[in-house]
Amino acid sequence: MPPVCDVVLSELLCQRLLKHPHGSSPVLGYVFGHVSKKGIQCIGCAVDNNGVVRSFGYSLVGVFCISSSLSDNEIYELCHPLVLKYQQEGAMCSGLEVAVVLHTDASKAAVSTQLVSLEADCPLEPKSVTVVPEVHTGTCTLRARASLLLSFEMDQDTKFLQQNLEVAASRIKRRLVPDVLAFQLDGSGVLMRRNSPEKALSDLVDQSGDGGRQRRLKNNQGILSFAVLVQSTGEAAVEACGKAFTPVIHYQRRVFQSSSVVLPLDVVATVGVDDPVPDVIDLLAQELANQVDQMVCCIARFSKSNAYAFPDDLASEPYLRNVHVGLSPPSGCEVRLVSGQYKYRHYQQDRMDDNGWGCAYRSLQTIVTWFQLQGYTDCATPSHREIQQILVDIGDKPSSFVGSKQWIGSQEVGYCLNKLLNVECRTMFVSSGADLPTKSRELLAHFEKHGTPVMIGGGMLAHTIIGIAFDSKTGDSHYLVLDPHYTGAEDLATVQNKGWCGWKGANFWDQNSFYNLCLPQRPTTI
Repeated sequence: MPPVCDVVLSELLCQRLLKHPHGSSPVLGYVFGHVSKKGIQCIGCAVDNNGVVRSFGYSLVGVFCISSSLSDNEIYELCHPLVLKYQQEGAMCSGLEVAVVLHTDASKAAVSTQLVSLEADCPLEPKSVTVVPEVHTGTCTLRARASLLLSFEMDQDTKFLQQNLEVAASRIKRRLVPDVLAFQLDGSGVLMRRNSPEKALSDLVDQSGDGGRQRRLKNNQGILSFAVLVQSTGEAAVEACGKAFTPVIHYQRRVFQSSSVVLPLDVVATVGVDDPVPDVIDLLAQELANQVDQMVCCIARFSKSNAYAFPDDLASEPYLRNVHVGLSPPSGCEVRLVSGQYKYRHYQQDRMDDNGWGCAYRSLQTIVTWFQLQGYTDCATPSHREIQQILVDIGDKPSSFVGSKQWIGSQEVGYCLNKLLNVECRTMFVSSGADLPTKSRELLAHFEKHGTPVMIGGGMLAHTIIGIAFDSKTGDSHYLVLDPHYTGAEDLATVQNKGWCGWKGANFWDQNSFYNLCLPQRPTTI
């Protein structure tokens, strides 16, 4: 059978699959992405979990298999039933005739790609496979928000309470069918409905008359925000509530306790700018219904730290994020940076005057925010006093340490990370700042494998290393340093221009003081 379509893989997706440890049993999961004129675009992956509703703004486009060593036929026999399962559940991208199968094993340095037909029982070869750093070309992100009232009967029995919640959720989902939904583009009077005259999203934006929005959409930087409107009258609304028969009221007198909760629905979806409007409506309606299901069981299954931060949300945050973005590394060097997001914690935040003694505490707080924002923990960022109490509880410090202004070092940072987050840390020692460049290759390997911020302490000072640039020809090393000794306002320009976050040469470190480095290890999970 001839090749059927092109496949585009995200570079980050390939890295995640290749870095996952290979155990004795294969690891299976799904691949999500987008289908466009350029083919099947694979963006991310997640381990298969029947207890989790797949709702993340993308469609399922395939599966992956991580194994120690399997033949192509064995991979096909494992993955094909999983593809069919997702198809039967209605989870696969609509209109998709083939699904991608990604595979990696211990003997391969690259991800192998096959296609599985959803109709025929045979593997297929893609026309081409391309790995690119950016796969969002020709797409835009949609954000839709609504506030819906969830009313349900309370019950002391958790089993019956869950049943009541599910019944109430089903009533709401009946109102979220595509035919009765309208999406109003923020800042304009433009409505998007299934019967809209506009054929594609780009036509909708053109109608809004917003030139800036049109340019952002053209440059693949568009985030289109919508308010969700639900039709409450008319034939479509009646049909959405059930069969259009004569209403019957069932009256029952009894005493019970009820509760009403406002569900702040907030969904995202990534779509092609030329996708048909009806398809976009269908996807957003499905995402809204999925989020209702997730909210019913959010206490057990929702991690607040995984919520996507939109630009407007970041503007109201009390701390700056990823302050290194925009800084150019030294030329001619091998560069490795922190992976993901973190919050910049420094002196005198939170109305805490820790000037002169709290730098390592702030470095620890920065590292904790990294684990929060990557979704590894819901643990709150510990205060100075809470950090001190942890060290007392584990027997590292006396009780008089709590409430003091005594500094801590990299060892204590490691103890706290292990106690708070169950994170293992590796400690690196150098006898002087002059010897730190001898550890450059180890730091390169750390940021390549784990990508976590590194706390470094020497003398009376502590800093956070969030990147390294190493010139293998000259042996020169530069370090991307996040300085917790900053006492100013949360102003990115000041932080970067004044060197509170910047690339530092080896002479930045005290050449005569010894240094300890705390290297947190990333948990080996997808």
